[in-house]
Amino acid sequence: MNDGTNNEYLVELVQDLSNMVWWITVGFVMLPIMLLLLILAIFLYFTSQGEGQHGAESMVKNVENAPTIGVRPPGDASKADSKPATDKQQSIDPKDALELRYARGEVTREQYLDMQRELKNARL
Repeated sequence: MNDGTNNEYLVELVQDLSNMVWWITVGFVMLPIMLLLLILAIFLYFTSQGEGQHGAESMVKNVENAPTIGVRPPGDASKADSKPATDKQQSIDPKDALELRYARGEVTREQYLDMQRELKNARL
């Protein structure tokens, strides 16, 4: 036998064993750590919902309790009003409009307080 071919074979064998050790390390060390992190994330997701509500159930309850402004729930077409909306239904209270503008940051606090005083004087 030729000694050169044995040495090359042994070098390739050692490299293959080195690669196998690396993959075994990944499989036996990293995989359990990743699985534990996944289980922890799922546990925290379900326990952080509060008041015994879990995942999809809490989402459905939140959607059912959400205020709807000018939006009809799906499937509510049968309850649609056949008469058009009047001007009184479409009008917005000036105080509410002012509060909305202040909340959006369109007016400063000083402007908001001045306008609020003007609204009070106008209603008297």
